Amino acid sequence: MTDPTSPPLNFSLQPVTSEGNTLEQIRVLVTHPFFTGQCPQCHHKIQLIHRAIGHSHCLACGWSDEPS
Repeated sequence: MTDPTSPPLNFSLQPVTSEGNTLEQIRVLVTHPFFTGQCPQCHHKIQLIHRAIGHSHCLACGWSDEPS
């Protein structure tokens, strides 16, 4: 059963792979907090509730993968 207060999980890779060449897309995926558990900018640990592809954000430095 899911927690109604938690943000919905988003397993779509489209928000982070829609632009750039294949090598850049791979780099984004292997450094994304959804897979690593840490911010790609400051390496602060990101809790699972703050990790979803296209909706991840770091509380320590403000990094976000959300489109601006």
